[in-house]
Amino acid sequence: AEIDWNLMKPYDMRNSDKWATPELLAKYYAAQLKHTKECILNKTPGSSLKDYALFGGIKGSMMQNVTKVGTPEPNLEYLYPTDTLTSLGLSRYEGTPEENLKMCAAAIHLLGGRDISVVEVDDNVKKVLYSHSAMLMGGKPSRAIVWEDVDNAYETPEKMVIPNKC
Repeated sequence: AEIDWNLMKPYDMRNSDKWATPELLAKYYAAQLKHTKECILNKTPGSSLKDYALFGGIKGSMMQNVTKVGTPEPNLEYLYPTDTLTSLGLSRYEGTPEENLKMCAAAIHLLGGRDISVVEVDDNVKKVLYSHSAMLMGGKPSRAIVWEDVDNAYETPEKMVIPNKC
């Protein structure tokens, strides 16, 4: 079939999300969480905690790329730890170091990386790692990168903290 290009017009997306009221989105989100929990508990193929962790990491990377296409500054809004799903009453995934390395390798390969290596982080290794982040595009100042005795990584405007137990 031939296309009559004289009839074609760009699509106007201003009204494309009008169906998504806060109430309806809350209902869909609740149904999605219920389905997710059922799939994990029923051991549905492709629905393990590891599968959801991979998806969560990839989603952050994908959203960062989609939301800042053509802009000079990266969008870091979506780069956050993936949900552990403990809010659904599920146990947090705890694998052996070997299982966790396989998981990291799978994620790196899925995102286009080829090789992965690991090293035990001790005081000498910390000396060869960065002490400060680079200045971000847009003139945002760099921050100190520090190691602390905390359970989880966190950030402030002045520093990025990595747990010593990591």
